[in-house]
Amino acid sequence: MGKMKLKKFFLYAIFFAVVYSLFSLGNSYSNDSSIENRYLFLEFYYKDGNFSLVNKTLESGYYPNSEFYGEYKIKIFSENKELYSNYFDPSVIFSDDFSKEVIEGGVLKLNESNFYLVLPYFDEAEKIEILNSNNEKIFENEVYDVGAESCRVQ
Repeated sequence: MGKMKLKKFFLYAIFFAVVYSLFSLGNSYSNDSSIENRYLFLEFYYKDGNFSLVNKTLESGYYPNSEFYGEYKIKIFSENKELYSNYFDPSVIFSDDFSKEVIEGGVLKLNESNFYLVLPYFDEAEKIEILNSNNEKIFENEVYDVGAESCRVQ
């Protein structure tokens, strides 16, 4: 009878340890500063290496944390501290054609396009910058949260 109670005790202890671990993991994930409940949704116009910001909104949800590659680099700053950076290239589109038996496609190079970037939101963010392949700043914009579902662009 004593062994049965001891087994039951260990099974309950393991069960509670697993449940506690799962709740702890969930809480640490939701408090991770790089994964927020909000993200910046930026619409840009690109032409021949020049950028202009068309629209900027603050959206609810989780930022899809992905690594990108490209000729340009976007950075988010707070004072002089870099909070985030990633690469992108609005002039390149990968295309697939499924209309034939053999899938065809390729890379399209554009001189002009509207494109969107989804970036993590940081409460302390002050500005975004875009750098070219020579690491020269070619675009800068202040980030102002107005406390609603949009941001003010200056």
